Amino acid sequence: RHKKCTENTFPECGACIRLNLECVREPKRQIAPDPRTHPGESSAAPSVRTVDPVNFFHDYHPFTIRETDRTSMRQYAMKYYINIMTQMLTVSQQYNSFLSEFVPMSIVSPALSGALISWAAGHLAAAADERYRITALEARSTALGHLALALSTPSQNDNVCTHAATCLVLLTSEVCLGNQTGWYAHLLGAKSIILAATTTTPSGVVGPHALKSTPEGQWILRNFAYHDILGSVTLGTKPLLRADYLHDITEGVVDTYLGVAAGILPLIAEISFLDSPRRGGDNGTQATLCSHELDPEVYSSCTDIEQKLLAWRCPNTTSTASPSLVALAYAYRSAAEIYLYRRMRGFLPRHRSSSPSWGDARQRGRPDNMLGTKMAVAVAETLAHIREIPWAEQVESALLFPLFLAGGEVTTPDAMAVIRRRLELMFARRRFENIALARAILEEVWERRLREAETGSLAGSGVDWEEILARRGDQLLLT
Repeated sequence: RHKKCTENTFPECGACIRLNLECVREPKRQIAPDPRTHPGESSAAPSVRTVDPVNFFHDYHPFTIRETDRTSMRQYAMKYYINIMTQMLTVSQQYNSFLSEFVPMSIVSPALSGALISWAAGHLAAAADERYRITALEARSTALGHLALALSTPSQNDNVCTHAATCLVLLTSEVCLGNQTGWYAHLLGAKSIILAATTTTPSGVVGPHALKSTPEGQWILRNFAYHDILGSVTLGTKPLLRADYLHDITEGVVDTYLGVAAGILPLIAEISFLDSPRRGGDNGTQATLCSHELDPEVYSSCTDIEQKLLAWRCPNTTSTASPSLVALAYAYRSAAEIYLYRRMRGFLPRHRSSSPSWGDARQRGRPDNMLGTKMAVAVAETLAHIREIPWAEQVESALLFPLFLAGGEVTTPDAMAVIRRRLELMFARRRFENIALARAILEEVWERRLREAETGSLAGSGVDWEEILARRGDQLLLT
């Protein structure tokens, strides 16, 4: 049942909470007016000049906190996870594994339920009420203790999926709450648990393939792949596992994180697995890229992946997918192209030690002009697909990866402003700290890039987010 808010006293009235009803109060429209009412404005880039992150967040996620004892606070944190956080995390309300899989699994797993409560309470503490900080720490300790006990004393009743799910929830919690280095340990833990999985059938299937027989197991594998593969992009490493286990669990599936774009993950993994050219090859020619300036073997691998990306189309599920989900899928495809061209740029002999912007490369007439043109097209297509997604739609939750990849290559103030506005609104609505970090990294790239463009200096033309992340020591995860 729903109770329409007519008193306009939100968030003080508490009537919805007391009556165990769901508040359906409309957000204040003047905070972020619909840009379609302004000529020339895209629905993806509303004005955010009047957005106050705290008030904006409270408007879109109404809740009233009255609990004071520890038990009630834990219960409310779980309710907050179910009613609020699951909606912020998924791209599809209909296909929401944070609800349909994690909540039932947590009933029989103290470790997973503790991880979910810790995540929700930590988010509550950061966004609304500092009292929940202690609740988050206690629940996290409970989750880690139960997980350690289960792993140290394995039994036939152990559920590998719940153990892996606990690691993945702890990972995501670290990322969302601002620990941009601690999350990787949980990814390593999830990898070890998945590799140790076995089936009870005579087939003797082990590892990731042992989890593919159940819906929750398939969700765990896609969840792990999402963080493992996208993490490899910003870490500059290879994924922990090769992505062949994703075969037959991504196509035709509306994934909770990526919708109909999950099929792009194996292609991004292929790009991350590309090896740098061997030094001192027997071919010392310095031909143009069109004449295979790259190592021939590497060039062949890159062009094969490029053709796969260009040929990729949304699966048949697009007949039931929303236009926004389709736009998200193609935004990921274009972002994967950006990532591929970045890797190819790094493989060029003259660019091994720096990463000049493509705009500068074209202006100076470098022989990699063709590759620079491809990059510019991929960036433009990424932004075009993102503009097709309304700024307040659920699909927006998955836009950090394409926004950041495109943002790292743009050279004009207008393009920077579009990406900045989108990131500001995403953070205001979700309060996930990895969004704030991604924007901070891009702001430094843009500031240095524009400053050098104004002075006509080439000293900063090689500014790149990889360099800034390395200097800061952050392990940014674009999930």
